[in-house]
This record gives sequence, structure tokens and C-alpha cells, in this order.
Amino acid sequence: MLLINGALIFFLVQGPKRGPHRDRQNADLKERISHKLNFNKDQKSAYIKLAQEHRKNMQAVRKEQKELVKAYFELLASSAPDLSKKESLTEEIKSLEARKLSITYQHFEDLKAICVEDQLLDFESVIKDILPVFTGSEGRSGRPARPPGR
Repeated sequence: MLLINGALIFFLVQGPKRGPHRDRQNADLKERISHKLNFNKDQKSAYIKLAQEHRKNMQAVRKEQKELVKAYFELLASSAPDLSKKESLTEEIKSLEARKLSITYQHFEDLKAICVEDQLLDFESVIKDILPVFTGSEGRSGRPARPPGR
């Protein structure tokens, strides 16, 4: 059970791999949102600044989280791991996950704030469209189910 919990935390922290493909996906997502909300030039500029700030904040949290996860798994190298340290690290990692959610929620609150009234009508649709990104199920909807026995 300990190993499963550790693996779960590890995969949550690692998240999707970064790189040119992921950067392109982020750019596409920003463009999709901007297009769907029909942002004008000033709104696009404000949105780009919001997105840059969000990315910077998330990178800082991910960096901190990566160090905590490393320390967490390094406890396994000890013949008698400090269980209070393990619990403390687990709580810190959970706290950072909550912080990431909070940062992202605030980002979309800020995005919503730059919308004018008629754009707010489309905002709910935008959130529904990008929800798979938040839940990690991006690209999985619409995939045909595997036939039984395969």
C-alpha cells in the first residue's frame, strides 16, 4: 500500500512531460480560448500576460513539489525511515497540489474578469471544453472502447 501511494504521488507530481509538443499544445489551448471568447487585441494581450504569470507560478510550485517528492522517496533508502518525516512530506505534497488547483482557479477567475458581458456567455462553454486538460483526460474522450476479450 505504501508503494502504491508513493507511486501515485510520484505520477501526480511528474504530470505530463514538457517539451516542444507540450508547448505547442499550450499555445493551441490559448488560441482556442482566445478565439472562442472572441477576444479583441487588448484582451488577447491581457490574456497572454495572465497566462505567462500562471505558467511562472505553476513552474515554481512544480519545482518545489519535485524536491519534496525526491525527499519522500529518498526515505526508502533508510533501513528505518522517519515516519513523521514521511507524513510531513506527504502533507506538504498534498498542500502543493491544493496550491496548484488554487492558482489555476484564480487564473480562470482573472480570465473571466477580462471578458465583457457577451463573452461571459461563452465562458462556461470554454471551461467545459478545457476540463479534460484539468482532469488529465485530454484526448481520451471519443476513443473507441476496446472490444471484449482483447
